[in-house]
Amino acid sequence: MAVTQPRPDIMNSGSGQWTSDICDCLDDLPQCTSLRVSIRQRYGIEGTICNDCVYACCCGPCSWCQIAREIKTRANPITFVSMAS
Repeated sequence: MAVTQPRPDIMNSGSGQWTSDICDCLDDLPQCTSLRVSIRQRYGIEGTICNDCVYACCCGPCSWCQIAREIKTRANPITFVSMAS
């Protein structure tokens, strides 16, 4: 009977530290902003690039969650069917 969990073999190519600092998220601002712009354009959502930039910079996690919810909602839209003839 095994009493210890097997440990996975992990290829260590770094120092065991994060490869970026916590505030390095600003380096990804253009990608995050362009994602919001892309989603807005795809679904016809009103807004501005300026607002997208502010949301991506100041509210990154909330922005990502909003984008995920929007994609999920738009992928499975609610359809109302009239039963009246």
